[in-house]
Amino acid sequence: MKILAVDDEALQLDKLTEAIQSVVPDAEIMSTIRPSHALYFAEENAFDVAFLDVQMRGMTGVELAKLITRLYPRMNIIFVTAYNDYKADAMDLRASGYITKPVNAAKIKQELMNLRYPVTSGIANGGFSASFAAINETEKKFALNLQCFGNFDAFDRNNMPIRFERTKAKEMLAYLTYKRGSRCTSREIVAVLFENSEYNNKVQDSFRHITGALMKAMRKIGAEDVIIKEHQNYAIDMDKVSCDYYDFLKGDTAARNSYTGEFMSQYSWAKYTNAYLDSQI
Repeated sequence: MKILAVDDEALQLDKLTEAIQSVVPDAEIMSTIRPSHALYFAEENAFDVAFLDVQMRGMTGVELAKLITRLYPRMNIIFVTAYNDYKADAMDLRASGYITKPVNAAKIKQELMNLRYPVTSGIANGGFSASFAAINETEKKFALNLQCFGNFDAFDRNNMPIRFERTKAKEMLAYLTYKRGSRCTSREIVAVLFENSEYNNKVQDSFRHITGALMKAMRKIGAEDVIIKEHQNYAIDMDKVSCDYYDFLKGDTAARNSYTGEFMSQYSWAKYTNAYLDSQI
């Protein structure tokens, strides 16, 4: 595990680094009091987790997080601060966690156990390694990882974004995810993908290309069995994917914390789900 730690106060940085090291003694930790140096480190290294002090001279932790996540969107950002003033900003950035000072090993451990984007390396500390490894093994077994909060996106088992030859192939996957295993007819999906269009031969031909592009993307990552097709009906096999939306509905704490009021934001047909999710918080 590679961890970045940033705090512009040397004493606080030492305490933060020591607490992290006590929880993950085998981790590679890079620490700095200068946000500009942290940005340089991030450009040169793919960190799994970044612990960022919020209030720093020259550049706040929130500003630094915005720059870092442009480089690595799925880096786990954990804000560290003595105040709660910036919690809304942390939520807007869809951060992995938020720790209030004073920092201690228990707080570090809690955040690492509930990372937004699980990593494949273990954590060792009095039996903690086994439980963390078990969590990662559960995540790793899924060939398809779906992100519904914020914009919809799909990732392979190594958390790399999946490329779709057609944007509507990705939207079809989003809609099947939204339907949570319910079987959808071709006509229903076409009505969503081609709003206000007639179900004519031209549209049906386009739909065939879309389904072909979707299945091609799934085959590339070994997840073709995720899509269930029976005649002209399609569904997603919920048991074969990792999904923040599904975890939220199961009551998973990390998933619930990751929801900040946005659900598949790029698709207008998904907007009504926000009201339901808001009511569950």
